[in-house]
Amino acid sequence: MKKLLLFLFIPLLVFLIYQFNKDTKVNVLNISDTENPYITFILDYYKNKNKLDNFNNNFSKSDYRITDLSLDIENNKFVNINQKKQYLNNSLIKSEIITISVGNTDLYYKLNYYDVNEMYNYIDELCQDYEKLLEKIRMITKEKIIVFGYTSINLKNKKVIDYYNEKLKMICQKNNINFLDIDENTKNNLLNLLKSWKLDK
Repeated sequence: MKKLLLFLFIPLLVFLIYQFNKDTKVNVLNISDTENPYITFILDYYKNKNKLDNFNNNFSKSDYRITDLSLDIENNKFVNINQKKQYLNNSLIKSEIITISVGNTDLYYKLNYYDVNEMYNYIDELCQDYEKLLEKIRMITKEKIIVFGYTSINLKNKKVIDYYNEKLKMICQKNNINFLDIDENTKNNLLNLLKSWKLDK
C-alpha cells in the first residue's frame, strides 16, 4: 500500500512543481507598428532572472493604426503560426505583460501636412479612439499593460506631441494602465515599474 501511495505521489509532486515553475514565469505580448528598443529591455530583464516564458510579437505590423487594432480585437484576429491559429484575444488573456505602441506612422504623416489647429483636433480624435481601444483590452484582461508615448521629431511639433502624451496618460490612468514617456528617463522609469510589479519573484 505504501509503495502504491508513493508511486502515485511522485508523479503528482512532479506535476505540481512543473505547474508552480510554469506559473511564475512571464509571458510578454508586444503590439506595435515600429521597432521599440524598450521591448528588448523588458525581455532582457526577465531573461536574466530566468523568468521569461514566452515573447509574442506576432500581432505587430507596420502602419498599425489605433482603429486597426481595435477592429482586430472585435473580430478576434488570428495569425497562423506553425500551421496553428493563434488568436489575438487569447494572446491578450495569456500574457502577464502587454506592451502597446501603435498609430505612429499615421501621426507623423499628418504632422507634415496639417497645421497646428488641425493637429490638435486630430489628436482629440485619436485620443477618443485610443480610449475605446484600451477599454476593449481591459474587458479582456486585467494584467499589466504598458502604453508607450510618442516622441517629438523637432521643436516645431513638441507642443502638439506633449499635448497628445498628456491626454493619453490621463486615459491610461483612468483604465489602470501604465503610460511611459519616451525620454532620457524611460529606462529608469521602466526598470522601476518592472520591479514594482514583482513578477520576477
